[in-house]
Amino acid sequence: MALSSCDKTTEPAYLHIESVELEVESDFSQGTNAHGIRDAWVYLNDRLVGIYELPSTVPIISEGDQKITILGGVLKNGIQTARITYPFYQQYITNLNLKPGATIDFSESSGTTTQKNGHTVPVLRYFESGLVFWNERFEEAGVQFEATAESQANMSITQNPSQVFEYEPSNQSTGSGIVVLEGNNRYFEVRSTHSFPQIAPGTEIYLELNYLTACTLQVGVYQNTPFETKVYGKGIRPNSQWSKIYIDLTPEVRGSTNGTSFSIFIEGILDSGQNFGEVFIDNVKLVYPG
Repeated sequence: MALSSCDKTTEPAYLHIESVELEVESDFSQGTNAHGIRDAWVYLNDRLVGIYELPSTVPIISEGDQKITILGGVLKNGIQTARITYPFYQQYITNLNLKPGATIDFSESSGTTTQKNGHTVPVLRYFESGLVFWNERFEEAGVQFEATAESQANMSITQNPSQVFEYEPSNQSTGSGIVVLEGNNRYFEVRSTHSFPQIAPGTEIYLELNYLTACTLQVGVYQNTPFETKVYGKGIRPNSQWSKIYIDLTPEVRGSTNGTSFSIFIEGILDSGQNFGEVFIDNVKLVYPG
């Protein structure tokens, strides 16, 4: 019996994406390469194939030399249902030879790659120009956050290898920020010692950080207006292992029509049943177009 073309089964090619990594400037002007890329947004010849949580093996109905584009996907404000492409990461574009039934990775990619768990994976970068970075890596004397008058605890630097995020002296990673809450000192609030100019309309601004916290945190901004205004932003839930978050501060920063500049604050308080808790912060970076 003859079969029409619509009855034929098309065998896909498979692209394995173990992870998507990040490369930054070696002088740390863009902070560190610690990232939270959870998803790969995969495009074939500029058409979306799908959004895939990593690691993943992506079926692609095509063959031969094809244009593949990868965008780095993150959780906006740490929310599982808010999966976005991070606006400050460049696209990864390469051509790969797809073969139906065969599984490949990025071994033949013309773009920058690295090795992860035995697989060749794509490496993204921030856009090369037009971005402003403010970084706190907790690797130098002094902290670019200061306690407010209401705070009952200060932020300092720990160099305890068991506490530091990805402790690695050879990579200049020997410190993290720490706040200790205990007894009557249950609340802390720190704000950046640096003030940032008000951003232009239509501009996005994100705060990135790694954190490990025993209590709920709040992140927001102080708007410098004729009367300083505290604007609460996003909450961060307690966790049991280091996590990365991308906080969209655009609504908080642009919410003031007469603000001239702003600073960032982070605060937290122990729950009623807690008598002790530690908050660890690292690799804080504010990123926005300049």
